[in-house]
Amino acid sequence: MGSVGPNHWMQYNNGGIAIFNKAGDTTTSLISETNFWQNKAGLSAAIAASANGDPRVAYDPLSGRWWAVAFTGDANNRLLVARSDTADPNSTWKGTSFAAAAGQFADFPTLGLDRNGVTIAVNNFSSTTGSYTNSYVYSIPKADLLAGTPSLANMTTFSGLTGNFFTTQPVTNFNTTQTGASGTQLVVSVTGTSTTLRLTPITGVGAAGATLGSTTNRTVQQYSVPPDVTQPNAGNTAETGVNLQTNDSRTGTTSYRVGDRIYMVRSTTVTSRAAIRVTVLDASSAVPTVLTEQTISDTTFNMYFPSIAANANGSVVVGYTRSGFLGNGNAGNRWPSSFASVGTLTGSTLTFGAPIELRQGLATYTGFDGSPYRWGDYSHTAPDPADPGIFWTTQEVAIALASGQTNTNYATQASEVIPTVAGEKRWASVASATTGGSGAAAGGRTGNFSDAANWYGGAAPAATDHVIFSRNGDGTTGYTATLSAGTTSVERVSVRQGVVTLSVPVGATLTATNIGTGTPSLAVAEYLGTANLTVSGGGTLNTVTTTIGAGINSDATTNGVSAAAFNASAGTLTLSGVAWNNTADVHLGGSATAAGGRGTLNVADATAAVVGGTLKLWTTPSAVNVTSGASLSVGGLTNHTGTAPVVTLTGTTLTVTDGLGTTFGGLITGTGSVSKQGTGNFTLTGNNTYSGGTVVAGGSLLVNGQTGSNSGTGTGAVSVTGGSLRGTGRVGGAVTGTGGTVAPGTAAGPGTLTVGGGVTFTGTGAFTARLNGAAAGTGHDQLVVEGGNVDLGGAALNLSLGYAPGLTDVLVVVNNTGSGTTTGEFAGFPLGTGVDVGGTLVYLVYDYNAGVGFGGGNDVAVVFTNPVPEPAAVLALAALGLGVMRRRAGRRAVA
Repeated sequence: MGSVGPNHWMQYNNGGIAIFNKAGDTTTSLISETNFWQNKAGLSAAIAASANGDPRVAYDPLSGRWWAVAFTGDANNRLLVARSDTADPNSTWKGTSFAAAAGQFADFPTLGLDRNGVTIAVNNFSSTTGSYTNSYVYSIPKADLLAGTPSLANMTTFSGLTGNFFTTQPVTNFNTTQTGASGTQLVVSVTGTSTTLRLTPITGVGAAGATLGSTTNRTVQQYSVPPDVTQPNAGNTAETGVNLQTNDSRTGTTSYRVGDRIYMVRSTTVTSRAAIRVTVLDASSAVPTVLTEQTISDTTFNMYFPSIAANANGSVVVGYTRSGFLGNGNAGNRWPSSFASVGTLTGSTLTFGAPIELRQGLATYTGFDGSPYRWGDYSHTAPDPADPGIFWTTQEVAIALASGQTNTNYATQASEVIPTVAGEKRWASVASATTGGSGAAAGGRTGNFSDAANWYGGAAPAATDHVIFSRNGDGTTGYTATLSAGTTSVERVSVRQGVVTLSVPVGATLTATNIGTGTPSLAVAEYLGTANLTVSGGGTLNTVTTTIGAGINSDATTNGVSAAAFNASAGTLTLSGVAWNNTADVHLGGSATAAGGRGTLNVADATAAVVGGTLKLWTTPSAVNVTSGASLSVGGLTNHTGTAPVVTLTGTTLTVTDGLGTTFGGLITGTGSVSKQGTGNFTLTGNNTYSGGTVVAGGSLLVNGQTGSNSGTGTGAVSVTGGSLRGTGRVGGAVTGTGGTVAPGTAAGPGTLTVGGGVTFTGTGAFTARLNGAAAGTGHDQLVVEGGNVDLGGAALNLSLGYAPGLTDVLVVVNNTGSGTTTGEFAGFPLGTGVDVGGTLVYLVYDYNAGVGFGGGNDVAVVFTNPVPEPAAVLALAALGLGVMRRRAGRRAVA
């Protein structure tokens, strides 16, 4: 058996395991079963040495892990189960094992995966008589097996199930919306000739105490045990008596649930030949019903050992073995060969096209166990988790005997099948005889976007088409699609796997028009693939919503696996010397609704990038890099709760127009700067270290975290030329208020804003403070200046009073804690004059010192008197309440 992951194909045959990249290159040496279970999965040497095959292997996009199941063939028959530690099957694994029923041999294990559980079913045969006795089903919470040390403590065993559970097939369900309460459906095709399909749910699979529900019988088209099949003889002159087993009419391979549809397949008989029956169930209700069925058969050829997979678009692929004899020496004769049939489900109508030969058999198979010989009953078909529009299937094929061999002349073939879908145009990434053109298989095609020969199906995209770039050979060597001058419009562009360059020359424009947030106009690594897209050439790219590294959108955790496990989805968009106009949102490491994988946006080489909506960084590994000479303007910037993604600015400016009120809690770093323009609030809550400074030209910038250095006078000055600088955090560098307002605190109430450098106001600037209580930072706003001089410069002072002050209250609104000086006055608060604020006469002390009182300090403090006295009484009240009244040369202590 074999299966496909984001970047690999893993083939597990009886005796050994091989791992390939998607170009078919091995990525590791052949691993024996013993080696795998002992040295990779960590089982004891004794148990690993008895591993004896009947393997199941699958990649699980919900956990980002590979799973393997097998049995031991010794007297102490055990079942083995393991999962990988990452999405790379070459990584380490962790496994466990458990004893099968006493006195029984657990045969033909089946495997089902869903969001909450791992389900294994076996057929038990008596260790003494060899006859079938019963079946067992094991339900294991997935979280337990994903723990650092896999656990079986909460496994539920359903034992002694009758023949009605022979070859139970747990349905694999990769729907992310499955809840803990929803169940795992068990499917059983009654063996022999029958019209009965048995459905039994298991509920509570995510915890101990799972329960087996009632069995429901559904009537299906009659099926029967297929005959043993013939094959051409070695001379290709007749069908000989060397037959192959087809097992029976069991559902022998994975059944998939996709949305509310369950797809299953079994063997049957049509006109005395082995054929295939496909059944689709409607699972929208608690007990599924039969939606439709279809038979794949031929009057000459046998079709046997089928497997099935489907996707949300209704594409269905069935892989199988086909063999048959047309006539003496006929080129159409087939020894056991790998085939596939591609179908489409539309509503309740399922149709299949002509069989596709994937690999031709080359010789008569003579096996090692006597005629009829055992054949490939572990056929498997699966959708590619990096691109569900692609399917992979594996079957045995008969090959010529190697030198010295006398039997067992077979190989396993893994094939990639790409259905044609209306409204989709796929770049012919790997040049071949069927697509025309030239190009190395490893590098893929390079050519003109408008050349029909460069697209599967032989037609260039129309304006209403979804354009897809996917796997290119080894997944590392890139290829380029070049656009012509003028505007090329398509509905969507998806880069799902591989390394792709879109060359958009000067005078050329690529426009993707789709406005749906669930179907973004540009998507890079929208599933679990690794995709890198570079747009270069000096032209223009117009998009609406963009996602980079959307992944499977599971958000935060699934079954105890952190979001880091979804790094199998890794998308990079590099803009090199182009103009990018994205009118809506851009999501890095997620979609419009939830977190996914990793996303990276590189803006380089004189690129002018404009994001009209919000640039959202979902996950911590996600990053934005803007280099010197390039520019990035965003309507808003935000990150997912609990993550700290990074924006790196190298000698350039990030412009945030933000009328959207966004908050960014990640890290902005590098030598660049930030410019806040437009209306609305933009809030920084992270400990940002960018050194190029900040300009506030419109709206409000709230620093509730940090900008610049976190010690000393710091770096990263802030110039407030319009709008307002607000917040309760720390500005590492100096603050200059030339045309806007400095206003500590937030809309929620007063606060303290700290400045690492000095503060300079001009007459066109302003300072705002709310006076709601005596406690600094909670009762009234305060500007703390740590490392420089303060020049009030005649700036406007806006005060508001929100409490009834006492005569002795002194509210320090500018606290100069450093060694610098404080000079100048606020406009409207000249020496010796009180100002009426809300019916209370307010005075400022410009040289207040917390330890001394009036005089000798560099703070600015507010003192009160109420009711408003005559001017002659003001000084006496102040002296009485504060105990200080002095005159300094050239300046009044109270003004």
